[in-house]
Amino acid sequence: MRGFLRFITPLLLFIGVGIGIMDLAPSSSAVVRPNAESNPFSQESVRAAEARVERTGCAPRSPGASVPLGIGRVGGTSIALVGTCVDGHGPFPFVVDTGSSVSVIARSLARQINLAQSAAELPVATVGCSVKVGLASLHRLSLSGLVVAPQTVLVAAMGNLSGVDGLIGSDLLSRQGSATIDYTGASLSLGAHGVGASIDINVVRQALPGALAGQSAVVAIAHVGFGRMSLPLVVDSGAARLTLRSAVASSLGLRSQGSTLLQGIGCSIRAQEYRVNHWSIGGRAMDAIAANGAELPDVAEAKGLLGSNVLAAHGEFTIDYRNQRLYLDDPKAR
Repeated sequence: MRGFLRFITPLLLFIGVGIGIMDLAPSSSAVVRPNAESNPFSQESVRAAEARVERTGCAPRSPGASVPLGIGRVGGTSIALVGTCVDGHGPFPFVVDTGSSVSVIARSLARQINLAQSAAELPVATVGCSVKVGLASLHRLSLSGLVVAPQTVLVAAMGNLSGVDGLIGSDLLSRQGSATIDYTGASLSLGAHGVGASIDINVVRQALPGALAGQSAVVAIAHVGFGRMSLPLVVDSGAARLTLRSAVASSLGLRSQGSTLLQGIGCSIRAQEYRVNHWSIGGRAMDAIAANGAELPDVAEAKGLLGSNVLAAHGEFTIDYRNQRLYLDDPKAR
């Protein structure tokens, strides 16, 4: 667990996708997908999702109420956005990013609303590079009017991910007991019981130091079967795809079908693209799926990311942080 703080970045976006991993222009014609712009959040579907959450308002909602999400779809991946109200301003589109261990606010938004930031900045590792982040305390915080406890968040430049104003990470979500992202119904529920089959997960927490004292970095780790191997993966709604460490993909004998650019906070990296045919979750065989292979930050010994192309395919999923269970609805059983 030493150095756990290093992987904190928006989209775990990796943080960047720790914002999650965002697929951009492929470098090989072996994989055909729609053209993507340098900023994935400029896609029409995501713009519409942003507009939806910006209309939700900040009027108080009853505790336990679900809140609307904007679901943007880009190149086979799904991005879940929630309207986030900060200190009387908003709502602003934040990515619901279970793979980010700590929540993040965009530096541009912090300046826009005159949010006080720490003078010192912390170096944080993202995928492919290191970025410096500040800290800011959010005294009034709600998700489209659903009030959550005040907390300190990271402040980071979003780079090419300029259409998003921040990340709601597992630090905030875990304090609600559970989080359900319903891609079909476009809603987020906190504290609700999951639907469908469930598997054991490992919820990893580490107390944070200094100005973040009293808070914890949090990720949920699920074991996923690949042939005879069981690999720990971060459950990461901010990651565009199922993503494996490059060495793991090689050990599984996966053959590259081309490469793609993963755009995150602070930098971008080139990753290999694969097709995974034989794999399972909780003993249930999964359909063949596209995956990426990349060099990932060292996060709780995880071997990769269980990304949104897997999670969204189930219609909805729930991370029960309190009881350490992952619920995946089975669309074939409907």
